[in-house]
Amino acid sequence: FVGSGVVKFNPAMKAYVGAGTGDLINTMITASIAVLVLMWVKDKFGSTAVVAMPILVGCGVAYIGVLLLPFIAAFTAAIGDVINSFTTLQPIFMAILICCSFATIIISPISTVAIGLAIQLNGVSAGAAAMGVAATALALVVYSWTVNKSGVTLAIALGAMKLMMPNLFKYPIILVPCLFTAIISAIPVALLSISGTPQSSGFGIVGLVGPLASMEAGLAIPLVVLCWIVIPVAAALLSKLLFEKMLKLFDSNVVFKFQG
Repeated sequence: FVGSGVVKFNPAMKAYVGAGTGDLINTMITASIAVLVLMWVKDKFGSTAVVAMPILVGCGVAYIGVLLLPFIAAFTAAIGDVINSFTTLQPIFMAILICCSFATIIISPISTVAIGLAIQLNGVSAGAAAMGVAATALALVVYSWTVNKSGVTLAIALGAMKLMMPNLFKYPIILVPCLFTAIISAIPVALLSISGTPQSSGFGIVGLVGPLASMEAGLAIPLVVLCWIVIPVAAALLSKLLFEKMLKLFDSNVVFKFQG
């Protein structure tokens, strides 16, 4: 918990205080170290395990997480800086690059919400970020529909895109249809000036946060449905036809099969 960065020491207050969402990458690294330590220790403590295990694994590994946090946080911040640099580009290129970035990040260990809030994406850049999340979500739903149980597909539709993280590490090819969908979906973002806020940039269609933010910015309801649902789904279906059926780059029954 402490190693995630959720709680940080504030020198001015001389106390540990809450510090946002923390860093998911550091959390995963710290948890992995804890598992490795548990596997190494096993029964070495004997009858003292009840006392020794929490001290060694809980406190010791948490301290390692705290030491790693500044370096991992700097890496995450660097990713945010790269994405922020896209906002200076021509609108269509900006929308495509930001959309593809968030389409990738949403199935990685990095938090799209944290990135969006950290670099304060606003306006069309926030709309592009949210569209990237939505594009990946709908692409995963399209591919998962006939491959996984309905509960997995429903979970993805409701926002659990990171369920596909193991698939990404095992089969990076799944990014191809996601990025294809993101590129197609990004074009109307630039052409129609689909906008958002820093708070909506990392959510996509989850809770209809992205669509509602674009409506508040002045996008008509028919265009909301067209841009947030129809175009991404059509692009995902086209990618399935192109990459799986015609080019045979992958077998969706293998690469999109839930690994949990």
